[in-house]
Amino acid sequence: MTENNPYVFCTHCGKKLPPSAKFCSYCGKSQETGASAGGGQPPIAPTPPVAPPPAVPPTPSPILQQGAVQPIAPPAKPANRKKQTVLICVAAVLVAVAVLAAHFHQREQDYQEQLNTGLHFLGEQNYEEAILAFTAAIDIKPKGVEAYIGRGDAYAALDDHQTAAIDYEKATELDKKNPEGYLGLAGAYLELGRREDAIAILEQGAQETGDERITEWLELLLQKDGASALSGMVSEYRPEGGTAPLPGARIRLYCAIGETPRLICTASSGPEGGFSIDGLQAGTYTLRVDAENHIGIETEEVLSEDEVGYTELFLMIPATEEVRSGLTDQLYAQVTNAINGEPVPGALVSLRSGWNNREGDWVAQTTTADWGDFYVDDLPYGYYTAETSADGYISAFHNVAVLPQEFISEWNLPMSPVLGDQETRIVLTWNEEPYDLDSHLMGEEFHVFFGERDAYDASYQHRVNLDLDDTTSYGPETITIYQGVDGVYTYFVHDYTNRYSSSSSALSMSGATVRVYQRDGLTATYHIPTGIVGTTWTVFRIHSDGTLEPVNAIDNTYLW
Repeated sequence: MTENNPYVFCTHCGKKLPPSAKFCSYCGKSQETGASAGGGQPPIAPTPPVAPPPAVPPTPSPILQQGAVQPIAPPAKPANRKKQTVLICVAAVLVAVAVLAAHFHQREQDYQEQLNTGLHFLGEQNYEEAILAFTAAIDIKPKGVEAYIGRGDAYAALDDHQTAAIDYEKATELDKKNPEGYLGLAGAYLELGRREDAIAILEQGAQETGDERITEWLELLLQKDGASALSGMVSEYRPEGGTAPLPGARIRLYCAIGETPRLICTASSGPEGGFSIDGLQAGTYTLRVDAENHIGIETEEVLSEDEVGYTELFLMIPATEEVRSGLTDQLYAQVTNAINGEPVPGALVSLRSGWNNREGDWVAQTTTADWGDFYVDDLPYGYYTAETSADGYISAFHNVAVLPQEFISEWNLPMSPVLGDQETRIVLTWNEEPYDLDSHLMGEEFHVFFGERDAYDASYQHRVNLDLDDTTSYGPETITIYQGVDGVYTYFVHDYTNRYSSSSSALSMSGATVRVYQRDGLTATYHIPTGIVGTTWTVFRIHSDGTLEPVNAIDNTYLW
């Protein structure tokens, strides 16, 4: 080392050191070398290290050399992680909605299937199966209003009106704008004798729905000031023959509102089988008669203004075990000429279900044999209307019944021959008892009956004739007026069997019916008043212009 260079440098880190330094004050390394220790040349100070230039990233070549390894870029960071999360949630919600929609769609399909099944069975009057189907529909859809209404209709058809009312009440609770619930519930209340409740629910229904059917029904229930009335008698067939009064039968009167009969009022037959319903308006009604252990009867009744109408005697068929089992039997009847009792061969007979059913499809059709009789096999026990027609005769309608073998089931169906311009024919029929009812026609100058069968005018022209007198039940008993009426004639029926009794009601229980025929056919039909003591039934008066004046009263005026 020279004086011009008084410093030395660390042989390891290159830092400047004093000449006498044995250790580097910077890195701590010994400064003794082999040369200096052995007296050799002093070390040459190393060149101070030069700091490397800052690293510059290489510019990637646009073309990779063949065989070069392409660097893998790190994954890009999502621009908006929150937005991605929202989209995932929306997708999940949409999937859930689609699943729920499919579930509810299938549920609605299952409901409709059960509902339609119930309606099908209801239309077929298979009410038990209808109830099962409607119940299944309700299990699927507990708020299915239509199913509750349908099940209520099925229970009502089975006369379980208490249960029907529960279903109808539920329907009105679920849908206050559905009129069918109110209509069904009002009917159930009336069947249960809850008339005021029926009126209240119809008032609510009218307010909620404005349905015209509800309003019309409500008006009918509130109108009790009609001047017309309807009376009748209920009896039953007896195995030994004849009939007997049937008390406790249930009478229901319906009035058509739209195409549906709606219950107006109810009544019951009394101890002698009679019933009466007053305060009615003029119009057409459906009357239903039911009694325990008997087959029910349904007929149509027409009331005129200020009229007391009387029904045909209701002869109820006991529901014996063979009747309930669904067995069928034969109907036998004979068609006869009303003026002489002779058979009418070749007459066409058409049978329809129900009494007083003059329209619609017939269930059986046949023609009478040489003796005017006919047989129809395999008919269910019950009630039918027989329409008879033949050349030279006026078509007639008669109510008949198919009865079990232990009951009398033979019927006489009289037909009137066609009449001339001024002729009038009066035909009386009745049941087995009393045995002898007599027809009487009385004018100012004559009295025609079994004791005086003919009446003539001043020139000995035949005026009136008792054509046929029957003394052994059923009739017919017939009077014909051959000339135009001169003055006023009165026609009445006398109970000859009980002629000496002043307390007999047998006549009123006879089921007697009077039919009046004129040139245009059947003019009027009169049914005997029921539940009245007396042996004389004054039926009508006929005036000189041919008009009929109904009287329809029973008393003891003509006692013999």
